[in-house]
Amino acid sequence: MINKEILLNIIENKDFQNNKNLLLEVIDKILKEDSSKYKIERLAFIKNQIIKNNALINEEVTIEIIYTYFLLSDPEMCEYFYTYLKAFYLENINNAYLYTYQDFEKNHWSIYDVVLDSVRLSAKLIENYKIDNDEIKHWIDIRTKNKELYLAFVLSGIIIAHIGGIAINTSEYELMKKGILNEVDLKNGTNNIKNIKYIYVPTIVIEKDFRKPQLLRRLLFSFIEILLRYKNLESIIINVYSLEGKKLSERLGFKFITSHNDGGKVYILDRSKIDYIKTFNKKLTR
Repeated sequence: MINKEILLNIIENKDFQNNKNLLLEVIDKILKEDSSKYKIERLAFIKNQIIKNNALINEEVTIEIIYTYFLLSDPEMCEYFYTYLKAFYLENINNAYLYTYQDFEKNHWSIYDVVLDSVRLSAKLIENYKIDNDEIKHWIDIRTKNKELYLAFVLSGIIIAHIGGIAINTSEYELMKKGILNEVDLKNGTNNIKNIKYIYVPTIVIEKDFRKPQLLRRLLFSFIEILLRYKNLESIIINVYSLEGKKLSERLGFKFITSHNDGGKVYILDRSKIDYIKTFNKKLTR
């Protein structure tokens, strides 16, 4: 049995190098006992790197290992641990990594790992959002088809903010404009990049403690740059639920179209309104 207090003391005392064997034991315990297979490739990679190179054992990696252990074995301890680490996160928020899906792959995350982290974050922040196997399978399918349209901020191996787009066809776009198409009915993807005319953005999710203007600007500005690569893009459509989301959408020039049958508000933004990126980005600084 791994002593939880010892794990917390490692972080508090910043005693990383002297606890190499314990951290390897934690990784082995996760790999052996966790049936969900969450982050198995990532943890196996970290383990091999620690064995080969002691210098890898730093604060960020140690936090990721311990957080993952608590997440999978003791959710209450995970919440305590996360609260305990808020000061560290806020001090290092400018060091958060902005990942494309290619970055996740390079760092040995699977699509399942990305989806599970993102839906966990959504469940924490979106009222009545429920996680089940069908929801996970749905988002694995969506993300697999739309890898190019996903961005996330990662700090110590934890997704703290993310945004993703879904390429939709003309009929899906028209139904979404009427507020009668639900996310579970979306079947399209970015298979034919040249022909993408419409992109649906389900949501922007940012951990409450990290809702800082500079992080939001980086996330949205980088996402807009991705969208502008699609030369045939005509319109972006979104469905927002919170008052905060509605206000942000209107600041950025989105036009309200209709209420959605799921309780959200449907907005659209034409391509002509986002071509001038500098102007678009300035709106985020006001």
